[in-house]
Amino acid sequence: MSLQAILDAIRASSDAQVREIEAATEAEVQKIMVQDQAETKRLRQEAYAAASAPGAAERARILGRARLKAQRILSEAREDLIDDAIDQARKRLASIRDDPIYPAILRQLTEEALANLEGSLGEAEKPQLAVDPRDQQLLESILSNMGLDLPVSGELDCWGGIIAKSDDSHVIVVNTLEGRLTRAMPYLCRCLSALIEEDQPKPSTDQFKVTSEV
Repeated sequence: MSLQAILDAIRASSDAQVREIEAATEAEVQKIMVQDQAETKRLRQEAYAAASAPGAAERARILGRARLKAQRILSEAREDLIDDAIDQARKRLASIRDDPIYPAILRQLTEEALANLEGSLGEAEKPQLAVDPRDQQLLESILSNMGLDLPVSGELDCWGGIIAKSDDSHVIVVNTLEGRLTRAMPYLCRCLSALIEEDQPKPSTDQFKVTSEV
């Protein structure tokens, strides 16, 4: 073999070794890069989670406070609406004596009071009736139309209605407008609250959403 052939063979062998080393080096570099990328991603995710946790807790606290505030505002508004409705009812009842329908109302209240008192009276006992002085003449007319002759006193100071009692006052039936409203108050409050609740739009969590960038 000539000297040139030997040199060419050595050079070829060296080139092959260099390429092999380069390929191995490139593969190792790629492996390291992939590992580094995975590690970087893991570290980034851990850092994001660590940074987000306090923010999420704070958002939850803000959301909770917002919901409580909204509930309090709705509750106060509901109470105001109920109070206003009851106040309007009081005003209406306080002036109902001037309404043409009042004689019919007083007659109905009188019939109810007498019916409730009837079972508590002795055989010869007569109900004792009391009304506001403004209603005394009207009640006497109503009793006359009912074919009843009962004692009536104008000792009350009320919006309207009647009190019927036994001779000894041991049994008293209060059927005044104020008394009726007082007895009906729990029912009215429940009904008004239910009506107001139906009219309220359903709250959306979007209105309480708190966003932040990490």
